[in-house]
Amino acid sequence: MASSHPSIASASTPVRAAFADDLYEAVRRRSMSLQGRRRVADAILDLALDVVGNGESLARKDRMALLTALAEPVSEATEEALRVLLRELAVALRSASAPTQSVVSRGPLVSRTDFE
Repeated sequence: MASSHPSIASASTPVRAAFADDLYEAVRRRSMSLQGRRRVADAILDLALDVVGNGESLARKDRMALLTALAEPVSEATEEALRVLLRELAVALRSASAPTQSVVSRGPLVSRTDFE
């Protein structure tokens, strides 16, 4: 049976098991908020600017060009960071106590306002 998640097919047995349960779905739903994604993207952008130079000495036009050039790599890195975090959290939570798993599984769903 093929996995619906592209990176799961080659994953170890514990990782595949983690993706098959409610904990994974609970964590996945929570990771979908725009606020959370924006926080990750901002942190990655800050790191990227540290790596390439923050461009504060650049003219406004050149700084905007730098930010535009970094937009796609930051977006890709954000998605990958969230995928890895989601996978690792699901694996870690599988070994948590039943009460902890229950709280996470029942936790708040993402609301419409998380996307505004």
